[in-house]
Order: sequence, then structure tokens, then C-alpha cells
Amino acid sequence: MINKTLSTVLLLFVLTTSSFAQNGQQLSGHEMDFWVGEWDLTWTVNGDEGGGTNSVTKTLGGAVIHEHFSGIYGPNGGYLGESFTTFNPRSQTYYQTWVDMNGGYLDFTFNSEDDKYIFIREVDFGQGPVRTRMVFYNIKPHSFTWDWQRYNFETEEWATNWQIIYQRKNKIENLSLDKFRWMTGRWTNNQNGTQEVWKYSDDQSMLEGYAVSFNEETSDSTITEQLKIIEKDGTFIFIAHPASSSTPTEFPIISATDKNFVSYNPDHDFPKRVEYHRLDENRLGAIIKDEKQMQRFLFRSN
Repeated sequence: MINKTLSTVLLLFVLTTSSFAQNGQQLSGHEMDFWVGEWDLTWTVNGDEGGGTNSVTKTLGGAVIHEHFSGIYGPNGGYLGESFTTFNPRSQTYYQTWVDMNGGYLDFTFNSEDDKYIFIREVDFGQGPVRTRMVFYNIKPHSFTWDWQRYNFETEEWATNWQIIYQRKNKIENLSLDKFRWMTGRWTNNQNGTQEVWKYSDDQSMLEGYAVSFNEETSDSTITEQLKIIEKDGTFIFIAHPASSSTPTEFPIISATDKNFVSYNPDHDFPKRVEYHRLDENRLGAIIKDEKQMQRFLFRSN
């Protein structure tokens, strides 16, 4: 088994490097730079719409591209994964390793076809080879398409099992409290009936919110959490104060667009990261997470 797996890896390596040689293609190590950034993702699986985010950064002196994938709603909602991609100048190719919340581990090598960038892998666990690949294409400054495909050895064709449309988040310059107006309103969680209400304070100095739960038997309501977005010393901060806690927790906002924001406090136990996303005219999504777990909430406007 080890010898067979090693032979497969070596074969993929030879095919990859020889492909670039035949095409006369010299890689620079910057081909995948287009991927770096903050992205909104949408997809459709069996007619059901889904979506999420992907935060892609460079680390280790720019030598490694680090991906943070989060499924937010719909099919694959709640799915979390990370990947590490690096370019080896000696072999003149890229390598990627993917890990996810389910203990999944995938490793890929790089190839290209025309204007497509491809990461491919092949394994055999004793029931015949399985060949899969990721394809990055339709690459533009603010968008691209990603396909997850599996090869059919009988028909000798690739079939797309999951297609994701990437749209770059538009960073807001000169961020102000007014830029969070997309959050205002009364939002109801259809799963448990709880609500979040967001409005500006009378003096417009902050965005105030609260979470409320309802007792179906008595019709009583209980405020379970006080929420705020404020500006302090030039930094915008999301503040959460659960009723069960004696003190509020501050999460500095690290990125924001005209329809979402991400806040982060690495010193908090859980969550460390809080996100809000305006999904469309009638839906608001929220995510709380750390390195090990994620909870997501979907609200609809009343």
C-alpha cells in the first residue's frame, strides 16, 4: 500500500512538473496571490442556496497562503476548514494541505489548463483510485469561480460536485457608525423565536441592540443580552453583555463592508470571533466561533 501510494504521488509530481515544462511555463510563485483577501461565497446544491465566507491571508513571511473557510447557511452551512498553500521554487509547483472540523485531511499538487489553476489529488484505499481536483477559473480582480470535481474513470470525464462563486468584499474606507445602518431593525430567529433588535441611540453616538427570548406559555419576554457597536479611540468595537455575565466583552472590529463585519478578541474563551452578515433584504446572519467550534444564527426581518 505504501509503495503504491508513493508511486501515485510521484506520478502526479512528474505529470505536474512536466506539464509546465511542455507549456514552457515558468511559475513565479505569485500565481495564487489573487486569492488573498476577504470573500463572500455563494453556491447552490440540489436547488438549495448556500453561502459563507473565506478569509485568505499570507503568513510565514508571505511564503504560505492560509485559508479560513466558513459555511454560514444552506447546504454545507456550519462547515469549517482551513488550508495551507505554498510554492516550492525547486520543483516549480504549488502544494496545498486542507484540514477540516470533521478530521478531514487532503493534500494536493498544482497544475494549470489555459487560464485555470488546478489542485489535484489521487488516492487508492484498496477499492480503486479516486481522483479529485479543485479548479480556480473565471479569475477577475474582484471575483472568480471555484469547482470541486471528481473524475469518472469509465467516461474519462470530470464531474462538478460543488461550485462556489467568490465575490471580494468591498472594504469601506473612512468607516463610521452610519456604515452599520444595514443592521438596524427587528430580526427573528425562526428556529427558536428569539429576536435581536438594533437601532441607533437617540444621540446617534452608538448602535444599540439587544437579544430577547419569549415564553410561549406566559407570553413574557426576557432580555438575554445587551449589544452595542461604538467607536473608541479610533477603533470600532462590538460589545456583548450576556445577562448571565457580570461584565461585557469587547470585540474590536477588524474588517467591515457595506453588508457585514468581523470582530475578534483572541483573549476571550468563547467566542473569539463574532461576525454579522446582511445576506439579502430580509435575512441577517450571525456567527460566533473560535478555533474548535462555530455557532451560526439566521434571522429574518419582521
